[in-house]
Amino acid sequence: MATNLFIDTECYPNYFLLMLKLPDGKKRYFELDETHKLDTETIAKFFKERLTIGFNSLMYDIPMILYALRGKNNAELKELSDRLISKEEKSFDVISKLSLWCPNYFDHIDIFKIPAGKASLKMYGARIHAPFLQDLPYDPSKPVTEEQKEELKKYCSNDIDLTIKLFNSLEEQLLIRLNINKEYDIDVRSKGDAGIAEMLMFKSLGILKMNIYVPDSYKFQYSPPSYLAFKSEELQELVATISGLTFKGIKGESNFKDGIPGEININEKSYSFGIGGLHSKEKHRAIICKDDELLIDVDVTGHYPKMIIDNKWCPEHLDKDKFNTLISNFYNDRVVAKREGKKAKSDTYKIILNSIYGKFGDEYSFLYSPKCMLHTTLTGQLSLLMLIEMLEECGLNVVSANTDGILVYIVKADYQLFQSVCEDWQEISNLNLEETKYKALYNESVNSYIAVKEDGSLKRKGSFVEGDLAHNPTIKVCMDAVIDYILKGKPVEETILNYDTDPRNFLMVRKVVTGGYWREKYLGKIVRWYWSTTGEPIYRRLETTELKKDGTAKTDPKVADSDDAFPIMDLREGLVNIHYEKYINESYTMLKNIGVKTFLLD
Repeated sequence: MATNLFIDTECYPNYFLLMLKLPDGKKRYFELDETHKLDTETIAKFFKERLTIGFNSLMYDIPMILYALRGKNNAELKELSDRLISKEEKSFDVISKLSLWCPNYFDHIDIFKIPAGKASLKMYGARIHAPFLQDLPYDPSKPVTEEQKEELKKYCSNDIDLTIKLFNSLEEQLLIRLNINKEYDIDVRSKGDAGIAEMLMFKSLGILKMNIYVPDSYKFQYSPPSYLAFKSEELQELVATISGLTFKGIKGESNFKDGIPGEININEKSYSFGIGGLHSKEKHRAIICKDDELLIDVDVTGHYPKMIIDNKWCPEHLDKDKFNTLISNFYNDRVVAKREGKKAKSDTYKIILNSIYGKFGDEYSFLYSPKCMLHTTLTGQLSLLMLIEMLEECGLNVVSANTDGILVYIVKADYQLFQSVCEDWQEISNLNLEETKYKALYNESVNSYIAVKEDGSLKRKGSFVEGDLAHNPTIKVCMDAVIDYILKGKPVEETILNYDTDPRNFLMVRKVVTGGYWREKYLGKIVRWYWSTTGEPIYRRLETTELKKDGTAKTDPKVADSDDAFPIMDLREGLVNIHYEKYINESYTMLKNIGVKTFLLD
């Protein structure tokens, strides 16, 4: 990978900067200003001969570079920069009008869409504990001095370091994309999961996007599959109500919630029902199995893809036979790859299959179909409700439900009965279940928990996931104190007071839209801090003066959890006067939030 070049650009009214950097830190920069002429020949040579990598580069840096290569001056480049960033015009339209899409002879990867979730480069940097975080140091609408240009080079270099660190953290995702490139002869290296699915569908169906007409409006009713059957009147009425609704609108509208009951009760347990999937409502709860009890997580294997295949759902404007044959082939190929231990291939098909449902709801996709989307999500929820009802009818205790699975808490003597009910449901629905047994479950909420498997390993979700690019990090020292307490009974104080004082173990991260300030010093829109006995709150500036009821101006609000904060935008600074008491109290609060009672909280 030594030949990879990571790129970034900066643009001011009187200054344009392009920096290219190798992973080992060696860099080359090109400037355009009143004293520097852009070396367009060398720049073009780099981009034609080397693999270049950027962040959001297809929508900003590459168009800027292509425009610069046309010989544009600083004023013209700044005008384009403003148009690409402004919300008044869609950057897609600007790039299309000026023909600034990345040419095929550029070997380029934009990693912007690859990580889970949507975040800025600075936020991803904070989530992977990049050593140094810095906001753009100068107002981009104003000219910069020679001294400021030197600072901008340092800033640009640090942004590239963030890109390199993020790129390295995406090794598995990039490997999957390279395998797809090789097998299907299409370039998906810069695509998110859903974009990969769309490109593969284009390729495999043998169609061109410009030949596909997606209807501008929709009107349909829900048709439940014949296997759905309920005993309770409430669930029978639910199916009747949904089936009696007419869903209609124009392309892009999503007023599907109208008329759909939002809450369902089975055996005095409440479930949220809607477009986003089925969810139970537990929170602040701990379940710990006794010797004669079982806690079983039951997931539907390939839930949505399998239903799409079985029910032959297909966007109305596509060939139904071709579409369903293709989806079935992807599904069957994944089953074979998984059985043969071919993880990369199995993961590829998983991405494709899971993304198709998402594209049903994307108005910009050729797979757009509100009818398919609604049939998939409603049938998925109703199928799970049928399984829940069947289990509850037999006296088997369902304690959680979430989109494609349920959790059952039973005595071991009822395990055979449980298996029998699940087998009946699988035969009726033609869906498959897989189970995982837990020794304990600690819920902050239905989507945030720590589960202890029978072998002692953990499943974490939501606030408790480590190294997750989609979420801000939970304080590691507190997380480990909680886990040591529930697994080993180790006192929270013992863990906290003896923990490695590496700054990464004590950090909190927040996005502050208007920028965070500490002791009148501007920190940036992404702020990072730890608790210190010499700390103070971080504030965010109000964009406009807001008045209280008495007519006086409101003070700038605090950033959440930032009392006693000590900013650490540079991890090399280390920690000073750690406020151990706050970390201990936070750990006990976390324990309380997952249903654990301790002597301090009783």
